[in-house]
Amino acid sequence: MIVKKGFKRLFFLVLFTTLLFFSITTGYQMGKQESSAQKPQEDPVALVGALNSKEIIGINTIIETTYRYKKCGHEMTFSKKAGEDMLGLGVVDFLARFGDYRIIEFTEEIVRLEILRDQYCDQHYLLKMIGDTVMILRSDIENEDFVVIRKTKLTRKSLDNDVYLILKRGKLFNSLDDIETYIDGLNRP
Repeated sequence: MIVKKGFKRLFFLVLFTTLLFFSITTGYQMGKQESSAQKPQEDPVALVGALNSKEIIGINTIIETTYRYKKCGHEMTFSKKAGEDMLGLGVVDFLARFGDYRIIEFTEEIVRLEILRDQYCDQHYLLKMIGDTVMILRSDIENEDFVVIRKTKLTRKSLDNDVYLILKRGKLFNSLDDIETYIDGLNRP
């Protein structure tokens, strides 16, 4: 009877370990497939075709750039004529010079580009402690950073410690009205 009890324990231990192993490896594989499914898949045939294209950017080429912002999920598209730094470039030369961009379409008439930015778009504001003063900042899409747009009347001395710690790191808002409402709430006793 004692041998059977020990055998049962050993059997369940081996069974449990095996199930745990398969659960972990299956979860890992599923997570790996999910993350690769989220990445935009390049069509290898289209990519080879684009690289072999003889199209070049001319003086009348329109450059349409779509900026996708990871942190807020927004996207913005801008169109302009090709700049001097782009004139005469083919696909391969363009990729060598502007490697951050993903080419969606490349013809002599239009070049459609996409760039992924790991930041907020310029529709968002940041309330942040800079020095001893609280400032309102806005995302600058050109420089991929925040720039000060206005100084507030709040100072380090006027804030309690919890609010100070939040504003030292920075608090994000979607509008100036939201910031004003937040500041008014801080000023109330």
